[in-house]
Amino acid sequence: MKTIVITSALLASSIGFANGGHIANRVNLEENKSAESSGEFSALPSNIPVSIVDTTTDLETINGKVSTINDKTTILSYPAEEDKMKTEFRSLKLCKDSEYLQQESCEYTYKVGDTGPAGGIVYYTTDDGKHGLEVGLEDLPASPWGCFGNAITGARGKNIGDGKANTDAILTADCTIAGVKSAAHVAASYSNNGISGWHLPSIGSLKEIYYVVYRSDLPGFHRSGTHLFWSSTEDNAERAWLMIFGSTDVEDYPDYKNVITAAKVRPVRSF
Repeated sequence: MKTIVITSALLASSIGFANGGHIANRVNLEENKSAESSGEFSALPSNIPVSIVDTTTDLETINGKVSTINDKTTILSYPAEEDKMKTEFRSLKLCKDSEYLQQESCEYTYKVGDTGPAGGIVYYTTDDGKHGLEVGLEDLPASPWGCFGNAITGARGKNIGDGKANTDAILTADCTIAGVKSAAHVAASYSNNGISGWHLPSIGSLKEIYYVVYRSDLPGFHRSGTHLFWSSTEDNAERAWLMIFGSTDVEDYPDYKNVITAAKVRPVRSF
């Protein structure tokens, strides 16, 4: 018996073994739309001993797929059972900057200014960069905040990270005005790179975005003139907080929720 270690060479177009050896199974991997590699691969976890059989007998071929997610994780999927009609699949993952396949999920860390998992700019991190918030790279159409005259329970969080709870509360209240969707609805409906889960930022998040993204000349913002953005933070039944991004300073104040002003919507997303 011999032991081999399968590394990133699995992503080459084919793999050969010395001494006429064959591994116990072959996986014929079909390229899907997001895959960057195709061909015949041996789908085995790294650092796992496998038996090499000295035989010239052709081995059974089973079908699998190679796919790449967010340019970070390459996944090799193959049937978990010998019965190929079963729907259960196993996956091996090749994480970015790693040479070894693994069965565990890839764990990435981010810092402020990095491109986030959904393609935005990371403006806040927690847990040593494993989690945080990213801001989208485009302004969405100006919309009213909505629910004028109605106080929204759970929508007055001001701190960084309160935006998701604020947004959920606004959506629950259904703050549509004469068929016009609320700013929170516009943000929550956004997707980038096919990834959803965005929300309207709290006033605290907008201030953080101004200082660490806007003032740092990171991409995604026009910096000439002033720009008005809605937050998800309600002030009272008639007003909600918005923020002005200027070239040298930032200002926040509550404005009427039923006004379609020049206030834009800039979505953010937690990861």
